[in-house]
Amino acid sequence: MSTVTRRALLAFCLALAPGVVLAGDSVVVRLLPGYPRSDQSAELIRFRIERVPAAIAGAVQPVDTLFDGIADALRENDVSGDWQYVLPDAPYVEITITLDGKLQKLASAHMLIEKNQRLAATEQGSESLGGRNRADVLSRQSARFRKNRAAFERIMSLVSERLRNRLP
Repeated sequence: MSTVTRRALLAFCLALAPGVVLAGDSVVVRLLPGYPRSDQSAELIRFRIERVPAAIAGAVQPVDTLFDGIADALRENDVSGDWQYVLPDAPYVEITITLDGKLQKLASAHMLIEKNQRLAATEQGSESLGGRNRADVLSRQSARFRKNRAAFERIMSLVSERLRNRLP
């Protein structure tokens, strides 16, 4: 059976069974609140973007551009495995990526920490800038740490942009 025939058959089956979801590429982003104060509610956020393969090859869609961008961010920053930068009791963001059947998890608190303009998230933890420039402080961190951060930030940017463009 040719590839085109298989894809057409698959599309036909999916049309008859709308509850069926193919295993495709996906990105799941979760915001974990850390250890909440006992007098405050906690907020958990989780969203998933999934690409179901086209039955027949066609034009590149925005979801394809998203997953190509995620793959590029990982490749350009040489991130081939899992990465974690979390601090005890602190909130963090976890990104779970499935591309071409490979699962990869990135988790970091650095973007949340650095919402405070007076802090930098370094390999050693949260650091007060004390009048120093964040870029200068980060330039003294290992290349691996900076590349992991860059890939994480790029993926978050791509996912955020996709959500803004897709949701009403």
